[in-house]
Order: sequence, then C-alpha cells, then structure tokens
Amino acid sequence: MTVLYYSPSNVVGGAELSLLHTMQYMKTNGVRVVLVMPPAQDNSYYLMAQKAANKIYLVKGMNWISSKEIGIAKFRNWVYNAYKSGGWHITPVIKLAIIILHERVDLVHTNTSVCIDGALAAKITGRHHVQHIREITGVKEEALFKLKFQGTSFFRKLYAKLNSTILCNSFYTLKQSEIDFPKEKLKVIYNTIKFQEILPDPFPGGVMKVCTMANVTSKIKNHLLVLQVAKCLKDAGNEACFKFNLYGKLPVEGDLYLNSLRSFIKKNQLQTMVEFKGIETTADILNCNHVLFHTFSGESFGRVYIEAMSFGRPVIAVKGGGASELIENGKDGYLVSEDNAEIIAQAFMKLANNSVEYNLLRQNGISKSKSFLEENIFPELLKTYNLIIYKTL
Repeated sequence: MTVLYYSPSNVVGGAELSLLHTMQYMKTNGVRVVLVMPPAQDNSYYLMAQKAANKIYLVKGMNWISSKEIGIAKFRNWVYNAYKSGGWHITPVIKLAIIILHERVDLVHTNTSVCIDGALAAKITGRHHVQHIREITGVKEEALFKLKFQGTSFFRKLYAKLNSTILCNSFYTLKQSEIDFPKEKLKVIYNTIKFQEILPDPFPGGVMKVCTMANVTSKIKNHLLVLQVAKCLKDAGNEACFKFNLYGKLPVEGDLYLNSLRSFIKKNQLQTMVEFKGIETTADILNCNHVLFHTFSGESFGRVYIEAMSFGRPVIAVKGGGASELIENGKDGYLVSEDNAEIIAQAFMKLANNSVEYNLLRQNGISKSKSFLEENIFPELLKTYNLIIYKTL
C-alpha cells in the first residue's frame, strides 16, 4: 500500500506533528509513505519529516484561508494570492496528479480541511481520498477560519463526491462539522501521543512552575488570561509561590499584541512571576514545569492536554472545544471559565497547597493518556485505509 500524505502547511504545529506521528506509524507497519508539502524558509519540519516518509516532494498549494482585509482590498488580495500561491488550484493539482501516478499511490490523505488540491488530484487520477479535519472551519461561531461557502449544499455535495472518508480529530470536531460536511462520511480518529518511558518527578513543593504552550502571535490564544491570573495570585500575597512560563514563537519586536502583554506585566509588576521563554521541545517544557495552563477554548482536539497528562502534569484549561471532551473536571484536570481570573487563581492555590490532590490528578492523567498512544489509535486508521482501498479489513 502506498499513501500520499498532503500537507499544505510546512510549519511545526499541532496538526503537522500529528501527521508526522501518523506517517511514522504507517511506515513502520509496511505502508509506503509519500509526503507532499510546500517549500519553506525554515526547514525544521522538512528535516523531521525525512525520517517518517519514504519520499518527499515540495509543491506549493492553494488554501482557502482568507486575508484580513475587507471589501475591494480583500477581493484583490485574494485573487492575487490565489494565483501566486497555487495557480488557481491548476498548478498544484497537476503536480500532485503526476506524483500520484509516478509513485503508484493507492490513497491520498490530506491533512487539513482548508485545501482541496489533494482531493482534486485524487479524483482525476481515480484514487481514493481521505480528508482530515483538524481545525473548525465554516460559518459557525466556533470556527477558527471563517469560510462562508462551506454552509452551502454545493460544498457538501462536492465533499461527498471527492472523499471516501472525512476524518475528525475529536467528537467535538465531528459535531461542529456535521453542519458543513456530509454526515455519512465523517469518522473520528483521535490524535495520538508517544509513550513516555521516564516520567518527571511530581511537584516537590516550593515554587510551582506553570507553563503555557501557544505561539505569542495571536490574541486568540488569550495569553492575557495568564497575566490576569498571575496578578490575582500576586494581589493575594502569593507572588513567591508561582512562576508562569509562556512558551511559543514570539513575534517581531514592536508587535502590538506582544507590547500590550509586556505593558500589563510592567504595570502590575509581574516581572518575577512571568517570563516569555520562546520555542522549546514539548519534553523539555513539561520536564521542567509542574502544571499546564491552557487558555484557548477553541481547540478542536488539544494534543497539548494529553501530552501534559502523559508527563504526569495536571492540566488547568479553559472549558470548551476539545478541553471539555478530554478533561474530566476534578479527576484529571480542572476546567475553568475564562471570565473569572480569581477563581482560576484559587484552582492554582488548591494544587500548590494540596499534594494529595496534585498527585491524584497526576495519576489519573497518566492513566487517561495511555488510551491515546499510537498503538491504541492508528490500527483503526490502518483498517480504514484497507477498507477504502481493498474493501476488506
């Protein structure tokens, strides 16, 4: 079996890491893996993918994420970028079709719902296609990317024709996708994690180190809530008990969003409690922190929750999206409301002052994370491939 994985993105993000794990498992289990991805100035993901794929091709595709402009400017830029990035689908689809035929591909698996090039190339070459929804899109309020045309009957009929199966990374994603995608094609395959042989030690007392893992490039990730919670803890006299470490890509100096966060830190004298740490590996982050605090409520899955659990790190997360599906409040983490920083601060105090509670969440989280190990998820995906291609399990 040869599967072509099409990734319209070339950055190291949650969706891309999930695809990387998928390819590694499939390659190990006898599937010939061909990856198609766009070229990038930063080749970090390309280097990682070399170990997971038998062959890699660089093809720039066309996605449907619209620009931030409005009116005529938005239409003009969309036309220009659509032509420049993907030749109105024609160029990437032809390139993909040639690769499909040359590599004798049996099935094409596209790693997003905001690009149709892989589906079109599979259709014109007579191959099966699987679309993988890892982000909420469409017209609904919860959509991360607003794509108005997804609510049309034409779109649903088009996706029904182009796809053998449409994979969703959680039941939350499936529920949100039922409005825009053909229901009969939807199927849940959870994202996965790798087994941790050595777990970090539990919280020993003293300063509790709290990490957030979200690029500091968009206010949608709600970093301000971290600072508001830190302020509540400081105002309550607990400044010396907590350290908040914010991990993720930083924007260029002078960025308005970053400056607003730094201004809040300076105004409230939080310099000793909050630090921007930049990019580090997940293992390094979770090894040197005691709790994960995730402030974005719109995760379609939220692999960061499960990764933290697998390291024995309790999770405090804003409820909604994948968090509400994956976290059992009070059992393996805390679900909190984003509009009450004082209540969230109390949750941190409870963990810091109650080692029994901390260790209970820690052990329950470790147990839950095991159900998301690759060996418990990917066999079902491989069965799905076999059923599509060979009509047999």
